Amino acid sequence: MAFLRDGKEVDTCVTTLFIFRYLERMGDALLNIGEAILLAILGEKIKIRQFEALQQTLCHAEISIAPEKLEVNSFWGNRSGCNISRVGSGIQPGGVGEKRQEGLFKSGSRSKIVQERDNIEKWTMIMPGLVPRIYSFHEDGNCSSILVEFIAGQTLESIIITRPLSLIVKALQKLETTLRGVWEKSLITVPAGIDYMGQLLKRSEDIMAVHPDIFRDQQVVSGLEVPSALILVENCRAWEKTLAAPFTVFGHGDLNINNILYDEV
Repeated sequence: MAFLRDGKEVDTCVTTLFIFRYLERMGDALLNIGEAILLAILGEKIKIRQFEALQQTLCHAEISIAPEKLEVNSFWGNRSGCNISRVGSGIQPGGVGEKRQEGLFKSGSRSKIVQERDNIEKWTMIMPGLVPRIYSFHEDGNCSSILVEFIAGQTLESIIITRPLSLIVKALQKLETTLRGVWEKSLITVPAGIDYMGQLLKRSEDIMAVHPDIFRDQQVVSGLEVPSALILVENCRAWEKTLAAPFTVFGHGDLNINNILYDEV
């Protein structure tokens, strides 16, 4: 741009800019062709960067699956902010000497995937077998990916909606037994500080991105100044620091019925 401003070699600079623009368009076209080829092979839309991360993660897990035998089924509409896919070898059980390999592949920002890995490791220490095993973990700059065991079963939500009462009772009894086990194994009877308001403030930007009007602004009602919702949360946080919970247990931050799996086998 300095050459253009000085009026030096203007024709050459403009031509170079157009060449770079055409090269960029060629790169975009090649990228689209590559993703179209992956769609034809896998039967699932996946970006080149995601496929490379998947290959690296499978390699770290020492799982060798040829592209034509690889199955990828993405889960759309998840709220985690990460790309989640079920991957498998495409080999059906029963083949001679062959066993179907399946896993759950998750890719996204490094901080989220690292947190996911650390949480799985903590749960494994508390109650082995309760959460999926980690097959491999891969980092690439600000992005990371993880491959974990695919756990078969139905969500508690689908069981409650579609299955008979006898199975619902069995699933709820198993859930109660599991929760009691987690409580007993992770219980620490030592007072601990709480920071619920801090957690709320940490998520405030994400919340406002979805619900922009959820936090009320500062108002004046009959001459009385009413602080904004975020200021009230800040005030509550300062007061909250004077409190302590009498004990702590390890819990899941998203323990909803659509996140609980039950396998009746």
